[in-house]
Amino acid sequence: MRFARCAKYGKSMPLIAAFIAASISAAWSQQEDLPTGREVIDRYVEAIGGEKAIRELSGQHMVGRMEVPAQGISADMEIFTAPPNKMLVKIEIPALGSISSGFDGEVGWVINPMTGPMVLEGRELDQTRQQADQLASLHPDHLVASLETVEKTDFQEHTCYKVKVVTTWDEEYYEYFDVESGLMIGGERTQSSSMGEIPVTSIISDYKEFDGLLVATRSVQQIMGMEQIITVSDLENLDPDPATFELPAEIKAMTEGAQ
Repeated sequence: MRFARCAKYGKSMPLIAAFIAASISAAWSQQEDLPTGREVIDRYVEAIGGEKAIRELSGQHMVGRMEVPAQGISADMEIFTAPPNKMLVKIEIPALGSISSGFDGEVGWVINPMTGPMVLEGRELDQTRQQADQLASLHPDHLVASLETVEKTDFQEHTCYKVKVVTTWDEEYYEYFDVESGLMIGGERTQSSSMGEIPVTSIISDYKEFDGLLVATRSVQQIMGMEQIITVSDLENLDPDPATFELPAEIKAMTEGAQ
């Protein structure tokens, strides 16, 4: 009986082996055809206006809206930035008040009327530092340790290159770049916060040109079953008053007390 089974299936074994070999070959061929992570990023940088234009940016002032439809929240938002890595975010929520956050080049902070003032630490501080960095879109060596194109896949009805980003503080996340346009259209990342680690899927779209650079003017962040929508209505290059990025008094008191 053992011999009979071998004889029965013996003729099919070469076909199975050939199928496996062909599958491995196809997968290897597809892998070889993928651009490197750096090539994907370089194409994205060119698509939005080029490295030179990004490096020459002065400070910026962005005006927009933040909405959380599930909670009926609609708020005005302003973001100020200045090179190399200063940032101030102000959100005015009716009936709740002002939420502000920032990075002065060293200290990251948040003031929320529901939680009070907080000085950021650890990965939350690292993520804020990256967000504030004028050169972050270049994925520079001081922020990014490695880039790897892991596959060609579909994301939000676009054929994309999925790039794995490993930061210099050992965080891993994924970004999606449209194969046709080269533009980034989304990402998957775990956001650190006072509430813990929160998985976030970002969908970015509606690129518009501001002073020679393309900027995504709509960002939808899917967080814990809800959507947070950020829409940019205006963006201008300027040199903000340095006082814009000074630490608020309550944050300054906290940092001085910690020294």
